[in-house]
Amino acid sequence: MKQLFTFFSIAALSLGFFSSCSNNPTLSGSSTNGSNLIFQQIDMVGNAGTNEYFAPWANHDANNRSTPSTSTINQDVMTFIQTTAGRSAGIANYAATNLVIPDVLLADFSQTGDASYLGVQSQGVINDICTGTRVGSGKFGGRGLLDDVVTTTFSIAYGNIVPVVSAANAAIGYPNVTATAVPDDGKEQNGTAGTPQLTTDNVSCGGKHVNLGQFPYLGPPI
Repeated sequence: MKQLFTFFSIAALSLGFFSSCSNNPTLSGSSTNGSNLIFQQIDMVGNAGTNEYFAPWANHDANNRSTPSTSTINQDVMTFIQTTAGRSAGIANYAATNLVIPDVLLADFSQTGDASYLGVQSQGVINDICTGTRVGSGKFGGRGLLDDVVTTTFSIAYGNIVPVVSAANAAIGYPNVTATAVPDDGKEQNGTAGTPQLTTDNVSCGGKHVNLGQFPYLGPPI
């Protein structure tokens, strides 16, 4: 299987994007011309809302300036899921280890069909396209314009995504033959049994305002 860590937004597939840089001397303390031109990374974006949602504000800048291989944001993810969301250590660890970390978009170019957010990590189990219909296996990965990535992120913390994905992947021996299912802790907050609904941002397809026919694929503002 060919996997690619994709660090740039590519047309409608929107496979991924890695960082924002600046040559502002106020930020970098460097020259802005000639051979001394130095760019400094000031933002890192991979999976949807990983830093913004899971990490405390005090850690945002350090996380944004790190790289996927050196980032410690996995600790922020596990802390949030266990303490703020009140989930089990097993769910927190699986989310950090197998879903949102490393904070990059994975794409499997041996697969065909639509881009599918967390499609590689979940082996097609997560289907968050807002129209409900996806072409292909769902294992391509990357990120499609119609993927409801925010709801997926919320559902990792407050829904049943981790138990469902871990069970399905364990059944096929992914990511390895020793993979095991993570028990559901019964602590979802998804609007059932008197719990608050924390697994959705309540933005439907109609609220996304995308224009699939023309770059940069943005529809009229709300």
